[in-house]
Amino acid sequence: MKNRPGFQRSDLLIVLLDIIAINAAYLLALTLRAFVNSEFQEGMERFFENYYFIGPIYTAICILIFFLFRLYGGIWRYAGANDLRRIVLACMCAGFAHVIGTIAAGFRMPVSYYAGGAVFQFVFISVIRFSRRFLFVKKKKSVNGENVMIVGTGENGRVAITALGNGLSYNISCVIDPTGHLSGKLIDGAPVYSADEAAEAMDRHHIKCVFLTDIDTNPDVRDNMRFLCKKKGITWKDCSQFFAYSRNTEELKNNTSYPAASFSNDEEWVKEFQEQFGEEPTFF
Repeated sequence: MKNRPGFQRSDLLIVLLDIIAINAAYLLALTLRAFVNSEFQEGMERFFENYYFIGPIYTAICILIFFLFRLYGGIWRYAGANDLRRIVLACMCAGFAHVIGTIAAGFRMPVSYYAGGAVFQFVFISVIRFSRRFLFVKKKKSVNGENVMIVGTGENGRVAITALGNGLSYNISCVIDPTGHLSGKLIDGAPVYSADEAAEAMDRHHIKCVFLTDIDTNPDVRDNMRFLCKKKGITWKDCSQFFAYSRNTEELKNNTSYPAASFSNDEEWVKEFQEQFGEEPTFF
């Protein structure tokens, strides 16, 4: 039986960092409010006393809210837009709970404390979860990586570009738009060509491998690309079936706006990707 997603022992460090971030955020906001004009304001002592009392309670509630919004158990190397959305919603709920709870309990705090604390908390929590991605993501092109061409500019093409382009095995040199509508533009820094310009693009960018990512690519374009690869001795890889059916088939087929980041916490998909391409995907 496969392990169900949820809290893992590796999340203990994230919980500890969250506890520090939550308390630091509101303490910082309160301290800035107290030291207006570089002088400690009179009457602020009672707010600090209130903070020391309500801090542990709010921290426990906050961790529970984060758990309910699935901020634990994720593969944060692959964190994306969906993860950021959950962080925003979780921090908003925690902020509202903080305001309502303190007022109801008779511990009303300055408005700047609530506003500043919520903003600082969101920033700190986001940094905790996205820092690994920015610290460990491989952005530099590898001198030994193969120059590759991506055929397809739809959602599957975007997944391939972001997942492969940040690795060390492949350099995304150019993209082919089978429709020709995007010819002359750039996708993640890679120039886009029409299918008619494919042969010239292969020579210009010294392409070693071509990935077909869009299952709906016109059959004529598909056959022509395969013929060009065979003629020029370039490796041809049809990965369209993998991207279309590796997860949530119907959702991918019927929803062209399906976010690439939705794969970020799917361990099965990551494993299949690694088996297919020889390295882990790295989203950006």
